[in-house]
Amino acid sequence: MRFSLPWWIAVAALAIAVVFIIFTYRRTEKPLNWRLKLALIALRVISICLILFCLLEPTIIAREAIRRKANLLVLVDNSQSMSLTDAGDNATRIDAVREALITHKPSVLTELADRFDVQLYQFSSDASRVEEPTSKAEGTLTDMGKAISKVADEWKGQPTAGIVLITDGGNNSGEDPVEITQQTGLPIYTIGVGSTQTPRDIQIAKVDASPIAYQDHTLPVRAIIRSNGYDGREIRVSLMQDNELKDSVSLKLNSQSGDQIVNLQIKPQQEGTFSYTVSIPIAPDEITPRNNIYPFSVKDVKTKLKVLYIDGRPRWEYTFL
Repeated sequence: MRFSLPWWIAVAALAIAVVFIIFTYRRTEKPLNWRLKLALIALRVISICLILFCLLEPTIIAREAIRRKANLLVLVDNSQSMSLTDAGDNATRIDAVREALITHKPSVLTELADRFDVQLYQFSSDASRVEEPTSKAEGTLTDMGKAISKVADEWKGQPTAGIVLITDGGNNSGEDPVEITQQTGLPIYTIGVGSTQTPRDIQIAKVDASPIAYQDHTLPVRAIIRSNGYDGREIRVSLMQDNELKDSVSLKLNSQSGDQIVNLQIKPQQEGTFSYTVSIPIAPDEITPRNNIYPFSVKDVKTKLKVLYIDGRPRWEYTFL
């Protein structure tokens, strides 16, 4: 208990008041019984004690230690690579994460919640707050740096124990996540998902073609093929319009040389917008067949565009045009 004034002042004041009260009751105008005098003195002393007690403004200070849980930020990758099923497994990578975090008893999230305030996120090209990780992994990009930076900013100034990053490691967009992590100053606990061995796969990484083609003119189409685990295998790269084969090229796979480029071509015969696909056959033991086909569309026009070119004087650009 604390008082607004030093306690000895109250004691001194009380002593003076008691002496004064006793002195005033030594002689009274009318004779009083000594018992009555003692009762009156006691009442006045009690009254003065209550007045002094109020003047001291007593304050009771109670200390209670309240321990607040620190936040633990859990990031779960939900890019397309998390939908793959590794050799020897019966579930996709994202389903394996859900099994560990939620379904399994006791679940990881339940055990973490005993010590931390768990904040759960899913991310691909961006991070978003979720109640539980979904079984769909449809993100087109994996930007770990952006996800780490976003959640760190959202909880900036709050007690944060760290970030748990659950991913298959396929970062393919944005800034270097290591540099972003160093800037946040938070500890990162990474949990790898999937097989440690590089999966066997053949994929069409990209198709480059002009969106405009001219009737009876050849349009070049460039396909970038990426493979792993099938060196020396010869495949056929086909360019199709609906079910009609427009062009095909044979390619001998060699992952040591990096991305391999295949040049195809189409020659539109009529005007309109048409859908095309570049495809490769599915090889044995491929981790996924979904990247063996690449659709794109081209607008075929009848004649070349008419362009009005105006220049102040003849130059080499005009000559070549």
